[in-house]
Amino acid sequence: MTVDNIVLQSAGSLSVALLALVMVIFQSILLFKKNRFILYGWSMGISFSAMLYAIGIFFEYNSPPGPVNQ
Repeated sequence: MTVDNIVLQSAGSLSVALLALVMVIFQSILLFKKNRFILYGWSMGISFSAMLYAIGIFFEYNSPPGPVNQ
C-alpha cells in the first residue's frame, strides 16, 4: 500500500487512530503519576481499543480484495 493508493475517506480513521494513540500516552502518564484514580486505566484501555478499531477500518478500506477485505 503506497500513499497514492490510500482512499481519501479512510484518512480520517487514520487521524482518529493517531489521536487515540496520543490519548493512550497521555492517560498512561496520568495513571503512573496518580495511580489512585482507577479511571485513568479504564480510559487508557478504551482509547487503546478505539485506536485498534480505527486502524482496522483503515486497513479494511485500503487492502486489496481478499481475506482482509471481503
